[in-house]
Amino acid sequence: SYLTRSLVLSFIGYLLLVTEEEPGLALDVRHTPSNL
Repeated sequence: SYLTRSLVLSFIGYLLLVTEEEPGLALDVRHTPSNL
């Protein structure tokens, strides 16, 4: 449970960095969690 939570937090942090770098990718990335 803790491992999954840490992975999710790190993934969200990565998405935030990507969103700041290139906002255009944010729309495509948002569809990824639904596939997990």
